[in-house]
Amino acid sequence: MEEIVRVNKAKRDFSGSPVSLEWNKGEGVFILSGEKGEIYGQTDKKDGKVYLVFIPPSIKSEDEIKFSIKKIDSSPSFVKLTNNKNEGRVDVFIQEQLFTSYNYSEKVVRPYLFPVVGPSGKIVLRTPAKEGNPENIDHPHHRGIWVAHGDINGTDNWSELPGHGRTVHQRFVEIT
Repeated sequence: MEEIVRVNKAKRDFSGSPVSLEWNKGEGVFILSGEKGEIYGQTDKKDGKVYLVFIPPSIKSEDEIKFSIKKIDSSPSFVKLTNNKNEGRVDVFIQEQLFTSYNYSEKVVRPYLFPVVGPSGKIVLRTPAKEGNPENIDHPHHRGIWVAHGDINGTDNWSELPGHGRTVHQRFVEIT
């Protein structure tokens, strides 16, 4: 079954923003075809209602964009994970382009994400300090995106000064 959906007269411009529309045409994964190409959407349930959620191309608030929508069996695999166990790293690819790496080696004080590559292909984080910090970077423990807390039961779990704590990656339940 093919349906037509129009997005128009929005309160603001949309650019890379999810759109959520109340939907009564079934649940699942859908392909939306419009003049700017095809995108994928999926349904989500909230408060007893079903919504079709998708990220359209850029839309100006005064514009109207029309999609024909068709249910499909499954979404394509845009995301690919590669576990480099010997290096303690999982690389995350989106549409065959490296997006980030989850670094979990036993050598690191805490797991972190680096690099993080933006849409134009540029790394959006600074390069971490090399071992021993020969560049004398002001925050050598800032390696990318990570989670830590300062004082946990008297242990410094933020810095990497003598006596610091560690966050140790335990396992992956599944990598698909």
